[in-house]
Amino acid sequence: MINAHLCETAYEAFAGTHQNYIYNDFVDAMRERRKVDVASFCIGVSKEKPQRGSYYKVQGFVIDNADNPARWRGLTFDLNDVADDFRIVSAVAEAFDGKPEDQLATVAPAILKTQFKYRDPDWGNSPEAMIDFFRRYRPDKKFTYTAEEDRS
Repeated sequence: MINAHLCETAYEAFAGTHQNYIYNDFVDAMRERRKVDVASFCIGVSKEKPQRGSYYKVQGFVIDNADNPARWRGLTFDLNDVADDFRIVSAVAEAFDGKPEDQLATVAPAILKTQFKYRDPDWGNSPEAMIDFFRRYRPDKKFTYTAEEDRS
């Protein structure tokens, strides 16, 4: 799973002008369904090129098994968009007036039923922060699976 939050430079490219970016005006971008080559502006998808700092240390996660999650680890991409054995080859984002969607419920429904345990005191560096709590919280107030953080 890769965090879908884009770096600020990519948001500015969507806006078209610095003025539109400052005023959070993306109307033209949404009307045109403007596309931005995120890989040319960002490290991974959420850190600036050159890096100016970022809220998230990790930009994505590897979960050991989509059907029975037990372990997870964070991914941090370098200047070449490489994290361990993973490399982002292409990343394009498109502006539109609607809610973002994913396919977790159909492709990996167990992920939504998993409590991700983490040792780091920063909750934002775990899958817990990436998946909306209300999509994951079971009606019986229990998770089906528990996945521990793998720091090896």
